[in-house]
Amino acid sequence: MGRSQVSGRNLVPEPPAISTARITSSQGYLFAVFKYFFQILALVFLSRSS
Repeated sequence: MGRSQVSGRNLVPEPPAISTARITSSQGYLFAVFKYFFQILALVFLSRSS
């Protein structure tokens, strides 16, 4: 049970926008990367503040 919960959590952070961005223009890909980078930045900032 515990292992399934961990694997499920690992699948959640990956945004599906990245796979769709590859099909669209490079602008969409850059936007997805920037969005993903901003998410990681926010997580690091929250972990440091707390």
